[in-house]
Amino acid sequence: CPFLLTLGKVANFSVLYPIYLTKYLSFSNGEPISTYYGYLTPNVMLTAIALFVLFSQRISKIEFSAKIKTMVTLVSAYSFGMYLVHDFFNILFNRIGFTTLLFKAVFSVPLITICVFLGSFIVIHILRKNRFLREYMT
Repeated sequence: CPFLLTLGKVANFSVLYPIYLTKYLSFSNGEPISTYYGYLTPNVMLTAIALFVLFSQRISKIEFSAKIKTMVTLVSAYSFGMYLVHDFFNILFNRIGFTTLLFKAVFSVPLITICVFLGSFIVIHILRKNRFLREYMT
């Protein structure tokens, strides 16, 4: 479908453009520039639209196994709580020095992302499994 191919190119551009522009401006100014990573920037909007279309047109048509469906359903049920808790882990990791500056960003960003995800998931899982906490927190 030509529309999806064009949308894919736009998505690639909207992801790669701020990376290179930020790198160039940061090196030129001698300090980090994060202007192009704000929530309200056009590249974030284009990437979100492209991801939505990808999932609605392609991913939704894939037949997943029962185990994967169960995992996705569980994460879906926990996602709002994980969103509320994740910043605690961001702050905690920042205070103990577990930041993207620890080693190369290409490794540290995915590692921190996985740790925040797992930490948030575990906290919400414990809260939902504990009858007392579940009764008063939800």
